[in-house]
Amino acid sequence: MIHRFLLVLIALPIISCSNQHYFESRYVKAQKLLSEGKPQRALQALRSIMNVSQKGEDQAKVLFSISQIYFLQLKKPLKATQYLEKILELELSPIWQVKVLEKIGEIHFEFTKDYRLAYHSYRRLFEFRPKLERIDFFQYRMG
Repeated sequence: MIHRFLLVLIALPIISCSNQHYFESRYVKAQKLLSEGKPQRALQALRSIMNVSQKGEDQAKVLFSISQIYFLQLKKPLKATQYLEKILELELSPIWQVKVLEKIGEIHFEFTKDYRLAYHSYRRLFEFRPKLERIDFFQYRMG
């Protein structure tokens, strides 16, 4: 019985490290595909690690990368905002929330010209305390 318990204790960190290594290698592969001008294949590689990535920072990193591919490479800003919204659902640190809300606001303001949605994103940025350095910029865009 004790042998089984020890085996499980030893195996858990190895499995965890293995998943992290798989995540990192697939993420690097996706970045390489993107640099080679293969955004569709990069998306496939990123989606393949969504199930392996831990909820939190790793998953946010993948979702943000997917959103950037849709936005910058494939010119699909609305699809990009869908992936950004998924990051907000993860309830991560305020740094991630600010980064994502700012990007959503920028996409709606600059590219989709949906000023109502841009306003909504910028308005949510006012809730952060202490006040953000760029709060004047958001106020300007809301005006």
